[in-house]
Amino acid sequence: MITALLLSLLPLASPSVQRHVVVVGVNGSVDDGVKDLAYADDDAARYAELLKKSAASLTLLAAPDAETQRLFPEQTQKALPPTSTELARALDVVFARVSADRDAGKDADFIFVYVGHGAVADDGEGYVSLLDKRFTRTEMF
Repeated sequence: MITALLLSLLPLASPSVQRHVVVVGVNGSVDDGVKDLAYADDDAARYAELLKKSAASLTLLAAPDAETQRLFPEQTQKALPPTSTELARALDVVFARVSADRDAGKDADFIFVYVGHGAVADDGEGYVSLLDKRFTRTEMF
């Protein structure tokens, strides 16, 4: 519901806004015993396809399966692995772009989309799964 609301508001945003987007899709989980998802990679590619129309920059982190590659060839050819290293690199680049845009007097936004498994650890901190580790709430902020 929130995602649909966000996406419905995008066309209303000023066309002069420099929108920088990172989309992450992970079918698997770092937690034992959690069944893989079938469509997180598809959903991430769909988000990337939709958001690219209004994005100054867009990075897709996903490990698309053969079906997703067939359905979304343009998006999946550019996809990077959804690892902690690639996510850190993507966020560094995006934050630098947002900062540069704002320093130049431009309005700049950052949009982060995650599709995949998440949970709450024993210590009460939420996280989502990347291919190689948990990405915690603290790391997000």
